[in-house]
Amino acid sequence: MKAKRLNIKEAIVALLEAGGEKGTQPSQELQKQFGLSRQQLSRYLTDLVKQGIVARHGAGRGVRYTLVKDAGKNTLSSGELSLDQLTQLGEENVFQTWVKPCLEPYQKNIKSIIHHGFTELANNVIDHAGADKFWFKILDDHVRHTLIMEIHDDGVGVFRRNQMAFACKNLFEAVVETAKGKRTSQPKKHAGEGLFFTSRLFDYFRLQANGIEWLYLSAIDDWSIATIEDKKGSHIIAMIDKTSPKKPEDVFAHYADEEFQFSKNALFIVEPLTIQAQEEHVSRSEAKRLLMGAEKFNHIIIDFKNTARIGQGFADEIFRVFQNEHPKLTIETRNMNKAVEAMVQHIIVHKE
Repeated sequence: MKAKRLNIKEAIVALLEAGGEKGTQPSQELQKQFGLSRQQLSRYLTDLVKQGIVARHGAGRGVRYTLVKDAGKNTLSSGELSLDQLTQLGEENVFQTWVKPCLEPYQKNIKSIIHHGFTELANNVIDHAGADKFWFKILDDHVRHTLIMEIHDDGVGVFRRNQMAFACKNLFEAVVETAKGKRTSQPKKHAGEGLFFTSRLFDYFRLQANGIEWLYLSAIDDWSIATIEDKKGSHIIAMIDKTSPKKPEDVFAHYADEEFQFSKNALFIVEPLTIQAQEEHVSRSEAKRLLMGAEKFNHIIIDFKNTARIGQGFADEIFRVFQNEHPKLTIETRNMNKAVEAMVQHIIVHKE
């Protein structure tokens, strides 16, 4: 089946965005993906350059392309408020006044997703960020057919805040806590579910804070972590396809039990511990850190993505000690390589 012209342009834009300021030459990957000749791909790139969406640098074999910042994007609403203003008005009032009117042309479910995400994140700024300023932007990306919500503050940063709240040794341990759900620095005010569910409502959710980037792609239920230049505050970009059939109630149901409590599919990730240790395995004490809060769920997912090897103590703590203490809790594993799987199976076989 022949690829649609629009899909090819969207693929080009996605590759160039990943290439960042250094740019990229997307020819080989796209030619293979869409079955294009070099001349055909060149025409698509030329069209994007003429539209002002893509910039060309150099010539001949050295040519590279970059994405023009905010090209193809129309700002629907934006604003900047002091924390005092945001607190006095309240997140719902800010949404109703500045955001809701610009969403009128869009589907009901998309409005609900923006509504939920905006109010949850704005409330987090009020209660947690320790910021002086809050600013937001809602954009319509005509190239990728998405709505984009940006939320920024100049506070302490999500990962630093959680590091202090949960007595983490470092920021990478704080990433582990942030990803779980039901972990909050203010349990009397929050259930710790807002950031977790907001990241699942959108197709693309990027959180940058304290020199770390957490990216979650709900369409493929995948995540990534990267170190970046540190800048003050927390900075979130969330995107949703304008024609998406996704509904908030369906997303919540995926993680809720029969009593509508968030009890399943909580994400416990190993990679940040491995990154910080700069080793191929983690210890029993790190397993205990990883499992903090796990007892609140009846089903958790432990993701071993990019984990080369785990120690016997680490595996024993999770799959024998903790499992025996919580026999009704299901532990699902993902992304185990052969070495990790072998250690886990060794513990499970000898767990009694």
